[in-house]
Amino acid sequence: MQRYFGVLAATAAFTMWGSLPVFWKQIAMVPSLEVLCHRTVWSLVLTLFIVLAFGRRRKVVAAMTRENVKILTISALLVAANWLLSIWAINSGYIVATSLGYFISPLINVALAYLFFAERLRRAQSLALLLALSAVVYLAVYYGEFPWIALGLAVSFAIYGAMHKRITVSALDALFIETLILALPAAGYLVWLQYRGIGSFFAHGTEVSFFLMGGGVVTTIPLLCFGYAAQHLRLGTLGIFQYLTPSLSLVIGVFLYSEAFPSERMVGFSLIWLALLLYMGEGFFQRYGHARAILDR
Repeated sequence: MQRYFGVLAATAAFTMWGSLPVFWKQIAMVPSLEVLCHRTVWSLVLTLFIVLAFGRRRKVVAAMTRENVKILTISALLVAANWLLSIWAINSGYIVATSLGYFISPLINVALAYLFFAERLRRAQSLALLLALSAVVYLAVYYGEFPWIALGLAVSFAIYGAMHKRITVSALDALFIETLILALPAAGYLVWLQYRGIGSFFAHGTEVSFFLMGGGVVTTIPLLCFGYAAQHLRLGTLGIFQYLTPSLSLVIGVFLYSEAFPSERMVGFSLIWLALLLYMGEGFFQRYGHARAILDR
């Protein structure tokens, strides 16, 4: 039963993340930096409520060691940069580019593990990285557009994940501490905008204001679902679900918002998909081989 709910939670998390372009498009008239600040402040409000409601105050305080706070400050800046670039790209008509970034992200994780954690690359993983690199070169040369949005999102998110590997703090507690670190300058900026009369809160109607507040919900709820799924599903299973997010974003960008997807761009995406298939297939056979070796003992 727990595995069943884990599947539901994973589906919900990655579907909500993949549907975020539709949400952010509702407040496209609001500057991206202001949206980011609202997202940060309202995320803090919601996570604080959850922390108090579930009696996690002592655990949060215990997690706020000097080393953890230093790491989470860096990760907070990384996730803020990732959120800002994502919001700007979506509302500027680059949803397809953001989906490419999250397709590339797992392969960037492999590269970071090799560069910074001394993990050996197996032959198939090396080939997958070469295919991903060839896709980036192709998009830059033949398509005539360096995929800086995709790479910016992929690299910032991958490094963010790598930073979290250095701490043993739950996803909820980490999000609370990260938003707490970012909230003071974010709230100060929002107050300054409202004081000058150029803030968007209630300036574009009640609906837009509720969407700005809802930024905290669409940030926190998927993360909680993901945290539950991570506890009750194998990492391999969870890894397959993660491709729901960029796949859904790609469909939304092309079919809902009519973003261009010519054959030249299709070639670049196909190279990425081939790299991911190779990466996932190698992982599957690796786990299968380990399982057979254990059974044969």
